[in-house]
Amino acid sequence: MGVSSRLSAVLLWASVALTTTANNNPAIPGLYADPNIVVFNSTYYIYSTTDGFPGWGGKTFYVWSSQDLVDWQRTPEPVLTLNGSSGNVPWSDGNAWAPTIHHRDGIYYLYFSGDNPTYDRKTIGVATGPSPTGPFTAQPTAMILNNEALNASQAIDPAAFVDPATGKYYLFWGNGNPLYAELSDDMISLKSNTLSAVTGLTNFTEASFLVYRKPYYHYTFSHGDTGNADYYVGYATSSSVHGPWNYQGHVLDKRPSEGILATGSSSTVNVPGTDDWYMAYHHFKIPGGDGTDREICIDRATFDWHTGVMRPVTPTLQGVNAERVPSGRYHGWWA
Repeated sequence: MGVSSRLSAVLLWASVALTTTANNNPAIPGLYADPNIVVFNSTYYIYSTTDGFPGWGGKTFYVWSSQDLVDWQRTPEPVLTLNGSSGNVPWSDGNAWAPTIHHRDGIYYLYFSGDNPTYDRKTIGVATGPSPTGPFTAQPTAMILNNEALNASQAIDPAAFVDPATGKYYLFWGNGNPLYAELSDDMISLKSNTLSAVTGLTNFTEASFLVYRKPYYHYTFSHGDTGNADYYVGYATSSSVHGPWNYQGHVLDKRPSEGILATGSSSTVNVPGTDDWYMAYHHFKIPGGDGTDREICIDRATFDWHTGVMRPVTPTLQGVNAERVPSGRYHGWWA
């Protein structure tokens, strides 16, 4: 190949490289927060708070889906509406916050927090459906009332997790005080005598989330006030879902040089069949956002090959490139 041919090839490569990185953050349009990103049946889903209301007063949950992490579609109508007798969650009249989801034996369980006027506080409930987008039917009463043997400042931010070592299902939640319990076989109640406090976390405020990647369980959580620019994601590891947890420091922080502030309420997802991981989170809307005007972003998460610990995630305006879930079902060494 001559010099001119090599130069043309380099320029072509550079052109292709430039076109593969787009401005894909925010990942979904509009004001949303508290994303729970998951994969079901080769499709990515995001369950989130609907934002943009004073006092975090949104009443609806939508579901977003994507085949490639880049092009997202929202359900045309809310899958749940927390509006008393005018909604479809009998026990709640609003403050539809931070949903999480899991599936078992063909049923999808959507856990969420909402205002409960019967108790004049936030409680956690569950709705069930035949698919990741429903239709969901809420249980008539909340499952966590924050009057159990252990309680938190608020019963908010549930996170569902299945332990790959035992196959047991757990729910984590809490504000100020992190709690967890094993779910009963019916998945709509807590198993007796399993309620425990999470220990070893530094500066825990809210937004628990767990994943497993050998050799550790990885626990992320948020610290601070979601209305404060310094809101960040902390991180801990353990060799057991029960701890003890080893605090690893910050894993996601603001990036003022890019106008990215108040990064928090994260969740992490693995692309099945790969060792590719992504973190979804929210930050202040750019420009002019605040603690109730937030938008959801996705950036890549990576792990140190030697220690197995998650590296700090860099929040970007570019976001991630498209990645589909590979066909076939298999596990790598990281599972």
